[in-house]
Amino acid sequence: MARKMRKRTKRKITKAIFSIILVLILSVAGYIFKDQIPGGFLGNDATVGGPLDNIPAVTDPNYLTVHYIDVGQADAILVACGGEYMLIDAGEDDGDDRVIHYLTDLGIDEIDLVVATHAHSDHIGEMGDVLNAIPAVEVWYPEYRHGTKTEQRFLTAVDGCGANLYEPELGDTYDLGGATVTVLGPVKEYDDPNDMSIVVLVQFGDDRFLFTGDMENTDAAENDLVAYWGEEALRADVLKVGHHGARTSTSYHFLRSVSPSYAVISVGEGNTYGHPTSETLNILGQAEVYVYRTDTMGTVVAVSDGQDIDVKYDVARCNAGIFSQKSVG
Repeated sequence: MARKMRKRTKRKITKAIFSIILVLILSVAGYIFKDQIPGGFLGNDATVGGPLDNIPAVTDPNYLTVHYIDVGQADAILVACGGEYMLIDAGEDDGDDRVIHYLTDLGIDEIDLVVATHAHSDHIGEMGDVLNAIPAVEVWYPEYRHGTKTEQRFLTAVDGCGANLYEPELGDTYDLGGATVTVLGPVKEYDDPNDMSIVVLVQFGDDRFLFTGDMENTDAAENDLVAYWGEEALRADVLKVGHHGARTSTSYHFLRSVSPSYAVISVGEGNTYGHPTSETLNILGQAEVYVYRTDTMGTVVAVSDGQDIDVKYDVARCNAGIFSQKSVG
């Protein structure tokens, strides 16, 4: 009897060791490939995207186009509808005038509305140069002041181009061509500039796009947004993922409320923050959201006719890099 017990014990130990080794292998594999398969839903699936061609003109009143411009580890988004333009953030000041070139290449010589979501330089770094080159009619910026040279340069440029500087209030709306922009946040005051990000919803026909800047949930800002507005008001077809895919944003509760079909992450290739994190990608994957990333797909453009949304990106770049990208963080 003692021998049988020893044999059983050895078998149990062997199975336990094998299980531990298997878990370790799967964990390492998951970490290595976490940036290559975003939650199990690849943005380069032919059924959910296409190459950057046949994009309607920004002056076409029948379409809304949302350009998530590849500006590295930063945010810059152009929303165009019927020859009217909204710029949400303008990336870091890295000296290459990427946003200026993008706008001028589209023939844009005036911006109707600028939304500078918050004070951090990866959102307003190039905004001063943009406004010096391309004037704006109105600029939205939160009451929170960071006191940096970048912020001062931006505010000086606002004054210099003659734009109206406005601190938007909850529920404010703005007509952009045939689309409507609505201010949804922040709903409270927070100590962190990220949580003070201006949140806007853009609706064109039945299609809805949500932009949250760098809003996080560390201090419950995302949950406060849901509690204030309710799930129906936050529903969106496309979500610009908060804070470049950091684990502190895009909580389960928030994502369930927004319930998007598509998500765009503006993020820099090989960034030192490890963005987007595996936690955020897993949450998006479990929610069966198609994920598009500027680090692997370049500039992403969502085209809406008010009923359907077509997402376009640099297919060649994505196909060339999707299986060779190195994970960081």
